Amino acid sequence: MGVTALAMTSCSNEEVLNVNPARTDANPVSFRVRSSKHSRSMEYSTGNLEKFMVFGFKGWPEDNYEEGKDLIPYFEGGNPLLFSSNGSGLFTSNPAYYYPVDGSYLYFSAYAPTTLNMQSIAYGGTQLTNFTVDADITKQLDIICANGGSNLEKDEPDQELTFQHAMTKVFISRIMNSDTRYKYEIAGIKIGNISNTGNFIYRGEKSLTQDPDLVNGYFDEEGYLNDPVGNGFYWKTTTAQTDEMVYLFDTPLVLDSETETVYPMTGNDTGAEDNIGNADGAGKGGFMLIPQKLSSNYVNEDGVIDGNFGAGMSYIAFLVRITYVPTNEVIYPYATGVENISKTIGEGDDAVTYAWAAFPVSSLWRPGTYTDYAVTLTNGAGYVAPGADSEIEFTPILGREIKFTEEVQFWPEFTDSSIDHNSETDADGANTEDPDWF
Repeated sequence: MGVTALAMTSCSNEEVLNVNPARTDANPVSFRVRSSKHSRSMEYSTGNLEKFMVFGFKGWPEDNYEEGKDLIPYFEGGNPLLFSSNGSGLFTSNPAYYYPVDGSYLYFSAYAPTTLNMQSIAYGGTQLTNFTVDADITKQLDIICANGGSNLEKDEPDQELTFQHAMTKVFISRIMNSDTRYKYEIAGIKIGNISNTGNFIYRGEKSLTQDPDLVNGYFDEEGYLNDPVGNGFYWKTTTAQTDEMVYLFDTPLVLDSETETVYPMTGNDTGAEDNIGNADGAGKGGFMLIPQKLSSNYVNEDGVIDGNFGAGMSYIAFLVRITYVPTNEVIYPYATGVENISKTIGEGDDAVTYAWAAFPVSSLWRPGTYTDYAVTLTNGAGYVAPGADSEIEFTPILGREIKFTEEVQFWPEFTDSSIDHNSETDADGANTEDPDWF
């Protein structure tokens, strides 16, 4: 799948957690982060992870598997056990549990944040049901999972548990305009017609050999995301793509004769924490969203634009005010017809009205990736956003297209794929063939 082989970091090489290689009752199960790599601080990483939950199962490897010896819960009540850092990099539990001495293995399935209501499933896996992304961008959370299993001899190397990122990060890093006849004041970003609720499946280590059919997800009309190389984790959205995610800026961004580029989102936040998101204005570097395919009815099966922007299509929109500089005329929002997609910011003489201007996107958001959209407004301002009066909804604002570049980067590998898009939808619409990772 080419996605997250990462151990709790964004944009760094692999880092690992290690099970204490004990095999007697004198040594508890414990975990250690072992890496000298520096990592960013937004998503969970070796620098900010303080605790995680672990399901433990007792089972038998294939070379001495016997009928009826299925996995059985190892921690009390079959519940996940909290492992916390003791300040020296070692993660321990209270009470402590010990490795078995009867030749059986321990299979682990770990996850963070600890506030998630993860449930165990067959063969040592986990499932998160009806997870909903927080509407507040500052409270959206990274989700990481790891699994593995063995019973190490005392002198064997440590077992590696490699965490994988389950979410996808989406952000708009740059908005550009070099046509100085137009001044753009941008007060916010919206991603529309997406699904913000879904089920996450994380297959256990045992399922790789016990039931291969359970390992791979697939992307079809029901919404599974393909897992072609058997990582054993995937999402299924559980709501129609009618949700939206909105981020309003503290201060509007201005594109004019003095400023050709603004940077609304960095893709690089701080302070991932359990259940409370990010503090002090952080967390606005990007949306942390559920992986899914967008705008399936906007491009054909070859990945080429085939149709007009319309109802049901996924889109990105800017809350914008556009002024024609030579005459100081406000050309958007229109005087009428956009009341339902407008927002007034400020009071009294300082009140300014903006309206949403949209352009369609047909991306595939995979787990463990950044998707960065860099948008150029030089040739146009997009379309009147969904929700406006039917006579003007989806019509071009300046009669010319928005162009944008979509760059997808996998968190651990520094590999990326970039696509130049053209949002025109007539016969001269640009070819947007899918890259290799689609």
